[in-house]
Amino acid sequence: MPKRDLTDEEIEAILEYSKSLPKLDHGPRAVQASYDEERDRVMVEFDNGCLLGFPVDLVTYARGAPPEMLSGVQVMFGGTTVGWPDLGACINLMGMMLRAFRAKAWAGHYLGTATSEAKAEAARRNGRKGGRPRKQAASEAAADAAD
Repeated sequence: MPKRDLTDEEIEAILEYSKSLPKLDHGPRAVQASYDEERDRVMVEFDNGCLLGFPVDLVTYARGAPPEMLSGVQVMFGGTTVGWPDLGACINLMGMMLRAFRAKAWAGHYLGTATSEAKAEAARRNGRKGGRPRKQAASEAAADAAD
């Protein structure tokens, strides 16, 4: 996807839209963002008092930008995102944290997994039949469909 410069009107529209979004009660929201040039980090303060710093390199379109542009970082979209309107770059904070901390690998162990009696019963039925059916290769599935 080619990078393009946003017009002043597009930037203003994005900022106005982000201000109009309702605040959801789904976790902490960013209230302030700044660029720490010495550490080359974006520092984000959340409404619960936590402070998070992450490397600018996690934001593709911000990589290699000069410090004076990076210092223009702003909280956007109701506190869910930080970005640089002048660079056309932003990052969703929850997604960034999930990737940065590799949450998919360990979260299920600490947070548990979704289970239900219906799911357990389906697993028992599959077990009595020899387990879950193996996935077919795309070519086998196409041949079966043609028959």
